[in-house]
Amino acid sequence: MAFCTNCGNSIKDDAKFCEHCGSPNELYENRSIQTQVNEQVQNYSGEQAQNYSENSNETYATQQPEETLVLNIKQDTFAQQPILTEDTTNNQNSWQEQINSNEQVVKEEYRDNSVGSADTVDKNEEKKHNKTALIVHIICTVIIAAIAVTAGVIYYFTQVNSRSNMITVPVIKVANAQEAATKLRATGFTVRVVQEPNRRKKGSFVSLKGVKSGTQVKSSTTVTVVESLGPGMPKDVVGKTLESITSEVKAMDLPVKVYEVAATSKPGTVVATYPLPGQAFEKSGDDDAMRIAVGVHSDKNVIPVDIFGRSKDEAKNKLANYGINNIEFKPRFSSRKLIGKIVASYPALGSEVTEENEKVTLYYGIDAKDTKNSLTIPLGTDSYSDLSPSTRIASNLGPMAGEWCTNSGKCIYLNEYYPDNNDHSYSKVLLEDHPMKIRSVAELPEETRINDNDLSLTNFSQDISATILFNSETPENDMMKNHLLSGDTGAAEFYEGHDLPSCGKVNNYEGSPSAFCVYGKYINPTDNPDQFEDGNYIGSYDDAGTGLVYRMQDFFVLIPVNAKLEQLEKSGYFRGTGKHTPDLNRPFILRRDPKLYSKTEIPIPDDREPGPDNDTSPFVPTKKHKAIPFAPAPDDDNAYYKVENPVNWSDLHNAKTL
Repeated sequence: MAFCTNCGNSIKDDAKFCEHCGSPNELYENRSIQTQVNEQVQNYSGEQAQNYSENSNETYATQQPEETLVLNIKQDTFAQQPILTEDTTNNQNSWQEQINSNEQVVKEEYRDNSVGSADTVDKNEEKKHNKTALIVHIICTVIIAAIAVTAGVIYYFTQVNSRSNMITVPVIKVANAQEAATKLRATGFTVRVVQEPNRRKKGSFVSLKGVKSGTQVKSSTTVTVVESLGPGMPKDVVGKTLESITSEVKAMDLPVKVYEVAATSKPGTVVATYPLPGQAFEKSGDDDAMRIAVGVHSDKNVIPVDIFGRSKDEAKNKLANYGINNIEFKPRFSSRKLIGKIVASYPALGSEVTEENEKVTLYYGIDAKDTKNSLTIPLGTDSYSDLSPSTRIASNLGPMAGEWCTNSGKCIYLNEYYPDNNDHSYSKVLLEDHPMKIRSVAELPEETRINDNDLSLTNFSQDISATILFNSETPENDMMKNHLLSGDTGAAEFYEGHDLPSCGKVNNYEGSPSAFCVYGKYINPTDNPDQFEDGNYIGSYDDAGTGLVYRMQDFFVLIPVNAKLEQLEKSGYFRGTGKHTPDLNRPFILRRDPKLYSKTEIPIPDDREPGPDNDTSPFVPTKKHKAIPFAPAPDDDNAYYKVENPVNWSDLHNAKTL
């Protein structure tokens, strides 16, 4: 129950006016104000919570509980204020003042909190802005630092480090080129050694290329040491005039002979030399002079010398200009620079072709990749239908023909001839210490037709079985499976005597009804007529075939350019190791030296019965085994290098001295 503040009569609490005097019920108005304030406080609290939730979960989580607590405290304070009743009519003025005071407190709190909310939002925005600015600042700092580091690294390697990696080229005071190379390597250089002809003795230090002693260069610089090959023919003289090369050639301090030969080049131009340009001079026979061939014009049908070193097409065209069109090409093992080029001819370069339509053979250079195909010929299946069409027969030694010499001037000659005058698809070679002008077996002197100098690639057999090149398609034909020619190194063996035994002084003993080996003595009706009657042996056949031995005979290994010599050495094929690596830019032949073996003969038991299980010669490769290790090992001093003379100098006359 409440009382009117104007007339003092009682009024209802929820009455808006006094029923007695009509004055407004102040308690009603104050309660309305309180209700509005409470609603505003509640609305304000909800809005603040929503704003903080939208702007920042972090801000809401850390600040909202504190603000809510303040508001709740004020609400509690307001709710605890006394309400006017009948017992408090005397305190109406004090109560009104309290109401007004509470209202003012709430309004001020409302205003303060509103201002605080705006400030908080601004602070959040400022905080976000500061955070973004910090990230940008960090990124920029990292980029600038990276640029600075990169610039420093570049500067170090291009300026500081490059200066620290400079090395002074030492003065070479040693006479030996290999010692000079060793000294340079010890200084820190990468060293390359090249060999050139020079009047200084072989192995001498000549000069440095690309650098000068006493200068500073980068440590990564490759220094070239020029090593002397000994006196020889200067490089790049072919194609120049004789006058322009005279001083350079004379500087070698060797006698020089000059010849005129038919050539297509401009008269007076150098077309051939001995030795070849860039090679050292090696004495050949009794002649100790270098030789130069100068081209001259000829009206005759000649094979011009200057087709040497030309391609097959170029050579063919030049011969056509001389009316020579009947041409065939055949391979010859050659130096690296002449692979695929013309290296020789038959008739010889510079020779006149006298017969009409005479066939001219041009020989072109080959390397190890052609070893198998050049030393073998296709079998053909007309007579051997049971063999594979790919079967090849090892019988063509012609590609090895020519002169082969060591650096010391020791030479062998492999003289080519055709064993069948009607079949020039393959050829053989005779080993001699001099060149022979032969072309066919009919031209051979009688004493050399059947002699020990006939070389072969295979063992002996009365059919073709021993000559079939081994391959995986015909594994049953395995008599050559242990020969190098059947392998992949590009090397090949060739030797005397096949795998035949020897009887006394007679090698290559085959045996026949009219010839026998009796206790190591070869007997036949001609030399031993008392042992024969009407051509028949009258002795005991139990004695026939006794005293036989396997004898070490001449045995050679061909190493063409690009052969896998290192692989062959690692396989144990050679006994020991050479001291000086051979010149791998030239093909060479190794000759076995019997003096390096303790045994050169192996006796064959007299009671041995014929059969496939018998021992075979250990000195050559057979179906059962490889040959005994080869000695000497490859060395520049024992290699017989192919001599590539464009002309047959022995046929030339009227030489002039340079």
